[in-house]
Amino acid sequence: MEFQVRKLNSQDIQNLKDDWLPTAEANEELPTTSFKQAVTWAENVENGSTQTQASVYGVICSDGRIHAIFDRMDIHLNSAKGYFKILSMVVAPHLDLSGIPKEDFFVARQQFSKVIAEVIAHGMVVLQEHPTATKVKFFASGSVTLGLFQKVWATFDPDVLEQLNLKTDVYGNWAEFSKI
Repeated sequence: MEFQVRKLNSQDIQNLKDDWLPTAEANEELPTTSFKQAVTWAENVENGSTQTQASVYGVICSDGRIHAIFDRMDIHLNSAKGYFKILSMVVAPHLDLSGIPKEDFFVARQQFSKVIAEVIAHGMVVLQEHPTATKVKFFASGSVTLGLFQKVWATFDPDVLEQLNLKTDVYGNWAEFSKI
């Protein structure tokens, strides 16, 4: 399955309402309120009714279904020490591992990992494409995402990172790539 990472528009927000909210409400294991808050936040950011520097992006598959949303903040990009933050990532209810039946867990975890990999790749691309940005920082808001970040960051090939002129670090709930 191919994914695209892009800034959400009003049609995407409607898709979230039509897909995420009924899916979350149908699963007794999921905290429906957190999905409602995430969709409301995305809608408020998209329509400009909230005070934030963030933009909401989505990981969208080829059929248009949104598998995750996250906030991206561009911090001081006009200065020599500018950077990007990727925050508040929420995976779709159909991928939220806390609501997956045991028999579907490993397939869902694999899909979850692919979605997180798309977010990481997006961060690396925007970092490499921006001439003055020095780093991209990812915040893991949950233990599953944090564990995945820690495993992913531990497996990066140092030679590949060197070829890309990047170094990486994980601390607390943060993981980052920095230009060398």
